Amino acid sequence: MTRMRPCILLPLLAVCAPVAGHASGFPDANLALSMRRGRVATAPIMVSYYDPRMCEIQQREAEVAAAEKDVSAVEEKIIGKLAYRDIVGAQSVLQADAASRRQRAALAALKQDVLALAAKLNRGAGDKNQGILPAEQAHMASLIERLEPMSPITDPLTAPQLNGRWQLAYTTSASILGINKSMRPVGPIHQTLDVPNLSARNDEVARLPLGLRIRRFVKADLMPDAEVKSKVIVRFRKFGIGPLRISAPKRAVGELDTTYLDENLRISRGDKGNIFVLFKDDPR
Repeated sequence: MTRMRPCILLPLLAVCAPVAGHASGFPDANLALSMRRGRVATAPIMVSYYDPRMCEIQQREAEVAAAEKDVSAVEEKIIGKLAYRDIVGAQSVLQADAASRRQRAALAALKQDVLALAAKLNRGAGDKNQGILPAEQAHMASLIERLEPMSPITDPLTAPQLNGRWQLAYTTSASILGINKSMRPVGPIHQTLDVPNLSARNDEVARLPLGLRIRRFVKADLMPDAEVKSKVIVRFRKFGIGPLRISAPKRAVGELDTTYLDENLRISRGDKGNIFVLFKDDPR
């Protein structure tokens, strides 16, 4: 089976194939989207994108972290008093609960750090859509590597939380971000997952010359990997560019491994080594 190169993002469809010799997975690589929204200036084009829902998630996680730390501190004081009175059973229960609260606080704080850095790095594209520094990419990678083992859901393909519409927050894929390209994505990049029917759809908008915009989408079928329960094989079926509809070639196949999942955050890794961070945009 030939593995294809990454095309338009959305983690579960992040590794699509070149069509008619074009690396982007679409007939015209210049239609590559730049996952950003905001002002578009001239030479160089400055594009920034930040969805306020990311800020809302960060705020909720900060509140969770603070609350869990406060309760944990109180419990630690109680544990000390119980230890003094030698009430071993109650002490053991409270110690376990305090440890659990500290873990939840650490998880919430780490999620907040990942989303805050994703916004600062403009989804990985940088301020001028010329990419980010290796040190910045390494910083994000270190946060993600710390977060992945803390995933509360260990079997993502069977979890209802995977279903719904997700929005890209960060990726290492230069082709998805439209790094150093004249045509850049605008607005959010969505991926809608229909897990019961094992299908996925990516939707984006591209900015063309003279300020024109065009919608693009990709449809794909998903097949769970036989050996890795968090991984799917992605078989692309159809590409859409404006009014055009193009059937995907049989070789348009990729893989995606979901390494972290909870109710509002997902992290995936593609078979070409790219990382994708998404937040839940619409649970329906």
